[in-house]
Amino acid sequence: MTKIIKLNDFLNLNISNKKKVLVTGCFDIIHPGHKEFLEAARKQGKILIVGLETDKRIKQLKGKDRPVNDEKKRLDNLAKLKIADFLFLLPEDFDKKNNHLVLLQLIKPSVLAVSSNSPHLKEKKKLVEKISGTLFIFPLSPQYSTTKYCKRYDTFSTLEKMYECLKTG
Repeated sequence: MTKIIKLNDFLNLNISNKKKVLVTGCFDIIHPGHKEFLEAARKQGKILIVGLETDKRIKQLKGKDRPVNDEKKRLDNLAKLKIADFLFLLPEDFDKKNNHLVLLQLIKPSVLAVSSNSPHLKEKKKLVEKISGTLFIFPLSPQYSTTKYCKRYDTFSTLEKMYECLKTG
């Protein structure tokens, strides 16, 4: 069962003896690539932890028209997948490089899972190695992209057409 939890509450849990996998991201409109990525990340350890970017951070990263779904809806959508063990919102100042290392030091994941289109792969590898972890890189298909879906949606005249597009990738 997936548990939506505050980061501070998660840090107070006693799960230090289990192999933890950490994923962070936006997960704005859930598509097949997200599901495949999370399932592959899950196989890398015993506990899958997902840190979700806040609405404010997504606006900074993706632009003023994003996110499509607010953080509560995105947390709920991820929980419905029943892949992750724990979901939490990342701090709003997660854009600072040092905060990435601090988060890794606090959670102590054995594995940091990222997709192949993730920016700063070399830096992420160095950061996770500082805590004796490893980087798992999932080869995400370029056909899956929330940004691409949003651009395509702008050309659709009906929600039914968008739904068909999302179903087929």
